[in-house]
Amino acid sequence: GPQRITSNNNNNPNNNNHYYTIEKTQIGLLLLSEALQSQLHNNLLSLSSRTAMQIRGMMDSGVVVSPKWVKGKDKVAARQDFERLLKLDFAKLIGAQGALVPRRAKEEVVLAVERAFPVW
Repeated sequence: GPQRITSNNNNNPNNNNHYYTIEKTQIGLLLLSEALQSQLHNNLLSLSSRTAMQIRGMMDSGVVVSPKWVKGKDKVAARQDFERLLKLDFAKLIGAQGALVPRRAKEEVVLAVERAFPVW
């Protein structure tokens, strides 16, 4: 059946104890909150929304960590949460916001986490 992972760290921008919830199905699809987004190929965005997202860097790559998650106070804990997520086996991703990432999603998430929470 689906696998559920939650994080209880206090870095949550929504003041909710569940940082994110994901479900991994047997078809390799990762379902999650807005923590990770793919807006690059989102055909539902208006021109003004697309422009605003470009300014905020949300169109720079296939998958990005949502800016409100990056702005959290505890970057180490946030990175650890995403590292736990990356232990799952998935090839596709869909978040609460953005477009479906139909292939190579895990590789895109690895790059997004490295950009958002670099290890120095």
